[in-house]
Order: sequence, then structure tokens, then C-alpha cells
Amino acid sequence: MRMLLHAATARGMHELAELDAAIAAPLPISRRIAVLGTAGGVGTSIVAGRAAAVIAARREGHVLLVDADGRGVPAAWHAGALGDRYGDAADPEPPAGIRLLSLVGEQASTSAWWAAASERQRASALSISDWGAPTRERTQEIIALSHVAVIVARAHRDDAQRAIDLAAQVESTGDCLAAIALVDVDGTAHPSIPTLAGLMPVPTVLLPHDRAHARSRHVPLGRLRDASALALLRLAASTVRRASESSGTARLVGRSA
Repeated sequence: MRMLLHAATARGMHELAELDAAIAAPLPISRRIAVLGTAGGVGTSIVAGRAAAVIAARREGHVLLVDADGRGVPAAWHAGALGDRYGDAADPEPPAGIRLLSLVGEQASTSAWWAAASERQRASALSISDWGAPTRERTQEIIALSHVAVIVARAHRDDAQRAIDLAAQVESTGDCLAAIALVDVDGTAHPSIPTLAGLMPVPTVLLPHDRAHARSRHVPLGRLRDASALALLRLAASTVRRASESSGTARLVGRSA
């Protein structure tokens, strides 16, 4: 990633070095990351796919990326695993460091997800599952099986409040930690949103609007706008930090949804 403007200052260079180090930091055991949306269309597949690609490029071993939503453009596309144009590739070819698992057709039950993913997760330092926008009951089951929940919401004040409420639900269990990604999906975020993101009760990253995420031709991470690339680095670092801080006591088996 270029991020030339940010790297032009000593402070910017220091932050980039810190972010790279945080992403590459070792984890004691395999960690399961759930990506949950407060509503449909908020960008969970963007967050899951792009975060997986950034993390995999900076860590030894591999990241398991699971599509547990089965609706819309899959996270694998945003990770760069489905060819140059969406729909071109018959079989996904994941980038180096990423392994794919797709539970397509409908939202996966937690039991189906566990049956398909458990062995592969044990062989991965990190697994990232895109759950879309699950129901409240399904959310509880997902939280119980996860070490970190990355909550995705639109970059608007009301949506940010929904993300805060869901983060409180996540952290009330004591076993799963929350992080928040506010996504400016349509370029309508209020100028106060960056300040709001800095005041959130859990680590929060603002992903600025970027048309590249909606193009039919995949845009590699290194060719995204500097602001987008920097936000994704911050998101990846925040996710790994939360994974490192989690207790590691998430349940090993979930009940059927």
C-alpha cells in the first residue's frame, strides 16, 4: 500500500510501523472473528474480505475466510479471490495466505458453520466469518462461538448507536470482545462522524466512502485510495489486538440455529 501522504510525516510513518507490528503480532491460540452487521447492506462482506486480505499479507500462516451469509457479493470477492471481474472465476483462487470456505445459499446455522469450519479453524491462527445481518437469537449463538465480534454499521449517528448497543450485548458475555467498523457506504456520512468514532466505548474504525468497493472489477488493496488503505490497516490492527486481548474461552460447540 502506498499511503504516500500519510507516510510523508514522521508521525505517519510511526503509525504505519505500529499498525504493521500489531497485525503481525503472534497469537497464543487460534482465534475466531465474527463480522456482524446491524442491518443488511452495511458492508460486512467488505469488512470481512478486506480485513482478511490485509491480515493475511502481514502474518505468517494463513487466515480462514468463511462466507456464512450466502447473500450478496461474497467476502471472497473483496479479498481478491474471485478473479478480476465478479463472476469470472468458476472456482475461487484465494490470494496467498487466505483459505476460503463458503456456506452459500442461505444464512448458515451455527451448527452447520461449526461442522464445516471447525477443523480448518484449528489450523488457522485467525478465522474471519462474514455472518451478514443475523437475527438477535442467531447473534447470541455467534457471540458464544467467537472470540471477537466486529460490528459493522453505516457511518451515521443512529446506526452508530445500534452498533454501541450490540457491542454492549457482545461484551456482556465476558468471553467475546467487540470492535466496530463504521462504513460510509454511500458517501453521506456527517463531518462529525470521525469525532464520534473516536468517542465510542470500544475500538472503532471509520471506513471512508470508496467507489472501488462497488466496482465490477476488483481493485487490489495497493490501488485503493490512501484514506481507504489506511482505514483498512487500522481495522486489521484493531481486530488482531482484540483477538489477542480475548480470554479464549468461547464455547467450542454451538447449538443448531
